[in-house]
Amino acid sequence: MTALGKYKDAVNNLPPSGGGGCNQALLGAANHGVYAGVDPQQIYNDLRDHVYGSRPVSDREIERAIDKALADKGYNVVRYDFKKKKQKPAFDGKKIRNKIIAQGKGIEEEDFWAASPIKFDWPHYEDPIHLLNHLYRPDDLLFIGERYTPGILQKTIRTAVEW
Repeated sequence: MTALGKYKDAVNNLPPSGGGGCNQALLGAANHGVYAGVDPQQIYNDLRDHVYGSRPVSDREIERAIDKALADKGYNVVRYDFKKKKQKPAFDGKKIRNKIIAQGKGIEEEDFWAASPIKFDWPHYEDPIHLLNHLYRPDDLLFIGERYTPGILQKTIRTAVEW
């Protein structure tokens, strides 16, 4: 695999922050990027875009990883001047929920019925059949079985029409 390929692989497979090894992986990805000749600003942007997990990762953590990678490669860098990307706003579930509720004021069950492209005009015990008919093509193979058990053709793996 090329140096650039190793860099892209490292960026795309960062572990989650918050105890998953993200901090160490940031340095590894930065090292691959510097070795591959990727512009430090691009490394910063790529890492910022791919970091995820339960613990917020600061810009400074990402900058330190890149600065260390540059120093290890022999660049005399006191501190690279990164152009910051705008942080995504914090998720405010309560605000979003209240907005959804406000948009739905005055809507009745009949409104949902009228807006639906599928009219549920069958007895409730036929729901599974109609679900399969609307979500899958007749020849799609579906596994329906216990989690972590192997699929067996004609037993737990069948076409939608067979189920």
